[in-house]
Amino acid sequence: MYAVSDAFLTAVAANTRSYYWTGTITTTAGKVYVLNREALAEGDISAK
Repeated sequence: MYAVSDAFLTAVAANTRSYYWTGTITTTAGKVYVLNREALAEGDISAK
């Protein structure tokens, strides 16, 4: 194993990534469910 500094370990452990999902799901009945950042965070994925 390589010796690394505490600063490196802190930087690696930091949460620096930001990602999210977007899209739609259309059922065979024609209902469209919109997936976006807000709906996923709030748990509110309803048909539009």
